[in-house]
Amino acid sequence: MNSIKKYASKATTVADRIIKYILAYPPAISGDSGHNRLLVLAIKLVHGYCLSEAEATEYLLQYYNPRCQPEWTEKEVARKVSEASKMSSIKPRGWLLNGSQSDPVKPTRLPAKKVPMPKKDPVKSIHKLVGEFRCTQEDLINKSPCKLTGRIQKEDFKKQAPMLFSHLYKRDDLIRVVVDSKQSEKGKWHPIGYGGVFTSEHWQKTILYSPLKRSDGGCWMGMNPLDGDGVADKNVTSCMYALIESDDIEINLQATLLATLPLPIVAIIHSGGRSLQALVKVAAESIDQYKKSVSALFGRLADFGVDTMNKNAARMCRLPGVYRGDQPQRLVYLNPEPSTESIL
Repeated sequence: MNSIKKYASKATTVADRIIKYILAYPPAISGDSGHNRLLVLAIKLVHGYCLSEAEATEYLLQYYNPRCQPEWTEKEVARKVSEASKMSSIKPRGWLLNGSQSDPVKPTRLPAKKVPMPKKDPVKSIHKLVGEFRCTQEDLINKSPCKLTGRIQKEDFKKQAPMLFSHLYKRDDLIRVVVDSKQSEKGKWHPIGYGGVFTSEHWQKTILYSPLKRSDGGCWMGMNPLDGDGVADKNVTSCMYALIESDDIEINLQATLLATLPLPIVAIIHSGGRSLQALVKVAAESIDQYKKSVSALFGRLADFGVDTMNKNAARMCRLPGVYRGDQPQRLVYLNPEPSTESIL
């Protein structure tokens, strides 16, 4: 029989009051004066209820410690009790033995544990948004204010990038283009190297007369102009666009989502792979404002499986008018003056 049971057999009513007192005492929480809270309770057990160090330690381990966050080790509790027994109390020893109400303790509710919210199925979220409506890439092409049908989609495929540059950027805006890439172990292609940073006008002329060569990884472009001194967010001179894509969603459902969302979309580019990449007009006056605007945008799109890695202003998207293996990276929508109304 342990010491608590021995003590309880001698003074059951006192033992009950001790247990009730401990259970009503606020738990010791790390970062919220947990050490002091444990010490004060130990003082009350040792001096207020006249318990020995061994008895006080056992009460604390059995009735108090399970509610603490994190739980104390037995050595830590014993050390606090030993510290408490060496301290003097301003109240007469045993002041809690007679059941006095002069030292009331209000019951405290344990802090609620954070329960992670279940992730929503993006496909179900999109279906809920779009209802019975569906569209294809061809529907987006036909709806594009800048006409993409005809020769720009066929023999003059190479004109897509110059067209994008001429409509979305000033002639002297410095735009980054990267043609070198590397495939990861998972089979995904990533741009490598600094690439080239030249004016929009330079790229228009260069690509038009010397089209970029076909490669397995394709080609990328920076979506926001740079200062020419680097390719990080700090080098962005104009926070014009944000990139959204959902490459885990079937591509026609991606097209339907982009056609439905009330966003100022300036361009939609087929990546030559599994995704449609949309450039959304942000026009922030600073990087800080850009970050806030893009965070709010991604918050609105969180249920639709949008890639949250695309938040930085120096992010690159696929360059249209280039072949990625045997698949074209192509424009399917271009609107330099977008509204916040849905495309379709």
